[in-house]
Amino acid sequence: MPVKDECLPFLEDEVDAALKTMKGGRTPGHDRITIEMVKWGSRMLIPLITELFNQCLHSGKVPENMADSLTILLHKKGEPSELRNYRPISLLSVLYKLLTKVISKRVEGVLDAEQPREQAGFRKNYSTIDRLPAINELIERCSEYRIPLYIAFIDFEKAFDIVETNSLWNVLQEQGVEGQLITLLRGIYASVQSMFKVGETTIPVKICRGVRQGDTISPKLFTATLEHVFRKLSWNDFGLAVNGNLLTNLRFADDVVLLAKSAKNYKR
Repeated sequence: MPVKDECLPFLEDEVDAALKTMKGGRTPGHDRITIEMVKWGSRMLIPLITELFNQCLHSGKVPENMADSLTILLHKKGEPSELRNYRPISLLSVLYKLLTKVISKRVEGVLDAEQPREQAGFRKNYSTIDRLPAINELIERCSEYRIPLYIAFIDFEKAFDIVETNSLWNVLQEQGVEGQLITLLRGIYASVQSMFKVGETTIPVKICRGVRQGDTISPKLFTATLEHVFRKLSWNDFGLAVNGNLLTNLRFADDVVLLAKSAKNYKR
């Protein structure tokens, strides 16, 4: 798909619409700015924020520390001295989340058009729940007509963390995202770090892989990468014919179901 290097500048209406979809009552990031603050002053702030975002678009980077996250550890249960008993929560700044929400809205149509019918997760007008009746019906039909059916359920552990960002930019280009937006996203990820807070101590850690927890655009980046991987795979030994079409897999966001007529296919 041909890709344009430049894109239209961000509009105040885009920023305002994105801000209105952001829910309040959330813990702020390292800058302590809350969504309520920005919404309260939106009449004056929207033009300034839009100008800032366009400067980011033009330069291909964001202001220093804007993309940084604050990571805190919440104790789940068990022995407090065991690190595994804590859940990390990544807190992003409101301005950063607003920027990536605007970008996400820009690329949504392009990336969704590249997704196959098998993917039901992270898509408008799709639901992962819709795939459950489809699997049940497939099992019933195969049982009725004595067609062998083998189903493998794959759950990607820490799915967002396994994305290799060095490959991600080529994936976005292949799927039609405008070059200027890719450059901006690449610039963001090149400098991003998380401030880990443990007690009164804060330690900066550079993030070198994965897409970001709590970021609106991360699901789109993940499914784009997953689709790229699936296009590279050979599906010759998988799938069943359903209504004249070969159905090889079903995707529930970051969970995948593989379909085959023989258990041997899963060993290859």
